[in-house]
Amino acid sequence: MKKKHSRITARLIRRFFSIYSIIFTLMAVLILTIAMIFSIYQIRQQTIAKTTLVSSTISDYWKSIQEKSYYLASLDDLKDYLREYKKKPSPEFYEKINIRLSNFQSLDSTLFFVMLEDSNGNTFHSINDYQSGIIDAVRSEESYQRAAQNHSTCLSPIQNNNSTSDPAFFCSYIASHSINGEDYLITLCYSAQTLLLNIQAGSQGLDHLEIFDAQKNCLYHSGKETESSILPDFVNNSTRMSEGKLGLHGYQHFRIDNFFSLYTIGSVSASHLLTNISVVLLALCFLYFVPLLIVLLSVIPVNDHILQPMVQLTKEISEFSLGQNPIHIHETNDEIEDLSRSFQTMCININNQADELTKKEHEKAVTYYKLLTTQLDPHFIYNTMNIINILARQEAYGDIIRVNTALTRVLRERLNTQNTTFETIENELLALKQYQIIMDYRYHNQVSVDYDVDSSLMQYKIPKNILQPMMENSYYHGLAKEDGSVTGNIELIIYTMDNEIIIEISDNGHGISEEALAVIRTRLKEETSIPGDRAHIGLSNIYHRIQYLYGDSFSMNVESQGTGHGTTIIITLPII
Repeated sequence: MKKKHSRITARLIRRFFSIYSIIFTLMAVLILTIAMIFSIYQIRQQTIAKTTLVSSTISDYWKSIQEKSYYLASLDDLKDYLREYKKKPSPEFYEKINIRLSNFQSLDSTLFFVMLEDSNGNTFHSINDYQSGIIDAVRSEESYQRAAQNHSTCLSPIQNNNSTSDPAFFCSYIASHSINGEDYLITLCYSAQTLLLNIQAGSQGLDHLEIFDAQKNCLYHSGKETESSILPDFVNNSTRMSEGKLGLHGYQHFRIDNFFSLYTIGSVSASHLLTNISVVLLALCFLYFVPLLIVLLSVIPVNDHILQPMVQLTKEISEFSLGQNPIHIHETNDEIEDLSRSFQTMCININNQADELTKKEHEKAVTYYKLLTTQLDPHFIYNTMNIINILARQEAYGDIIRVNTALTRVLRERLNTQNTTFETIENELLALKQYQIIMDYRYHNQVSVDYDVDSSLMQYKIPKNILQPMMENSYYHGLAKEDGSVTGNIELIIYTMDNEIIIEISDNGHGISEEALAVIRTRLKEETSIPGDRAHIGLSNIYHRIQYLYGDSFSMNVESQGTGHGTTIIITLPII
């Protein structure tokens, strides 16, 4: 007996362990997900703030340098010296120009080099002859050569150096200016140390920072000197001024400066994201094992007095079948007795319900009709949501509202089971036009739909939800091309003849051969449709619903003059 007790207890423990593990895992996943989302949100906000701050810092820095270049180009005495030198080049005016540039440089402690170059290659500068090596260094920069070739404004890379006294590390602003009607290339070289300190202070908390100019050249990156940086694909392909991307390697956010078109990209690694949830992970591990040990110690003392009646009750339940006498009640004065009593009551109810099944056939038929009325093609909903997604990316908010409103009205009409029998022609047309709005967006207004409906019939009633499946059949089976496009014309005609309402919907699409038409007419009247055949979702659905309402007092025909001559569906209904 003790051996049997151990097996039951072990089974209960295993079952509890599996259920407990599943529940705890779901809760842990939920908690970790919330923690991760919160961590990502914090990192995202921090990255956006840091990137914005660095972008503003750099933009303000370059704006100040740009203003000084304009100021230099506007100096009257410099213009006079350059004009005289242009008339007659001489060492005297050459030296005056250099001295004026040197005086301009002395006004700014961070400015250590000024250079002008005219279209003939004459170079004027603010340095002594023994420092002339810096001229060659500046002119050899790619940014300088690009500015000279394109007569544009360029920025040199910001060179990151820990030294605060070495003037060999600088950033250059090169711009083309017109002085006295002639193009001059002005180069202002500044110590990059102040800018670097501001960038490093503003980017604290980011694992990596990169700055690119409008030509996608890297001006600064916070990695090692030997590392090379390229503009990430998601930034290069983006049409936004600011955007972020979360990936396996972490989170990246970029911002484009409106003034200089500088790309500032801040990155936070995945390990940084996970650091914020490490405490939550440790707490979850503790909470998993402590309650588990407590519960398991309380399960082991369960004895045969509790378990054996349950085993017997389980056997009786497994052997019960419809029509047999109910099981007897196990009097144990606990939950097992309540369970056996409840099962006895259930057995009695099942036997009683079996006698009433024949009375439910009519309700089953009504339920089946409602199912046919509200049947939807899931591809329609999926494609409509995809349209809304595309419009959202395009920020076409007016179009999103229009498509969403149309979808809501279509679903409301299809899924409204309060009245699943008849609807006025007017309301059916309103619902159909909402469906057409969605299809126009999906196929870019390549399908023209004409309505020719007798206005005196608007308040006449027809079976609900039969017009939209007919038009859907024309879209997907009449006008659809092999490449997925849908183009052509659809015409809906509703009129009366001989006390009957006649509905015709035609398209100028592929048409149907005689052999295929015979197969469609045969399948149309089958009680069950072929799985995967989308045509049966529409036409077969309509046929069986109308047959349920009218019996043999209606007709539904599919006509075509052959391949390439379009298709027409004609439904004839008695007037209600």
